[in-house]
Amino acid sequence: MIPDGDFERKFKVLLSDQIWSSVQWLVMSTRDYERALNTVGMLLHYLESRKTAFEKEVYERYEMKLLDFLLKLLDKTDRWEEYVELYDRILKERPFYCLTYDNERVGEPEFEQFIRWTGRRFHHVHFLYVHYRRYKVICRKLEKARSGRRTGNLYHAKQEDLSDEELQRRYNQTKQWIDGYLKSEGVTK
Repeated sequence: MIPDGDFERKFKVLLSDQIWSSVQWLVMSTRDYERALNTVGMLLHYLESRKTAFEKEVYERYEMKLLDFLLKLLDKTDRWEEYVELYDRILKERPFYCLTYDNERVGEPEFEQFIRWTGRRFHHVHFLYVHYRRYKVICRKLEKARSGRRTGNLYHAKQEDLSDEELQRRYNQTKQWIDGYLKSEGVTK
């Protein structure tokens, strides 16, 4: 991938909150997981290659968004081993990639194990907390597969399972939703 002079601007627009959530919605709706996996891989490579061009907080925010989506895609493509390996590696190598939650939230052992520090108003919780339940489910699926038990009912539906008409309907519906959302947010194409 050889970025042109405008690629950094496009990269930043793509990962803006308004656009990024729309991209994820489109991929999930149309089940275009394989192409999205390739794209996220290229975006992570670009981000890493330009690491010094971004402020630390900006770099971490972008990487967190990309890693979050990568986990979702590995889940949807039933790449259980890759999911577990990535989850464990992120937890180990990126211990302070956090989201904030109100300090009043307490008493959940699952939640509390992800708290990295607590300020006056917020808990700073590792972002993998939002994936923890899926992680546990995927660990059980992986264990079942490794033990040789049947797993056919554990797989996600694929894009090929959609008829051409259904795929086009989902694409059009999602495009209409995205256009309406972007217009309401004042984002021009």
